[in-house]
Amino acid sequence: GVGTRLIELIKAEARRRGATKMYISATNTKHTVDFYMRRGAVLAEETFEDEPNHEEDFEKDSEAARWPGEGVDLRNQVCLVVDLTG
Repeated sequence: GVGTRLIELIKAEARRRGATKMYISATNTKHTVDFYMRRGAVLAEETFEDEPNHEEDFEKDSEAARWPGEGVDLRNQVCLVVDLTG
């Protein structure tokens, strides 16, 4: 489908630019996670310090738990990674 085609185009462009991994931040639902995992993603073990997904950030500032202007609760996000070397 269209989603799969977009992911493949993004992966190809990332490889063209020299990336070896592609990180995906997605809503933590079975349907969404399964979609990415069927396309080669696995749950990421590493996270990034500048991502606003650390529980202590949310405890300090409830606005940090929301995507600006969208109302998306970032506490409900999952990080996946795709290996682009294979």
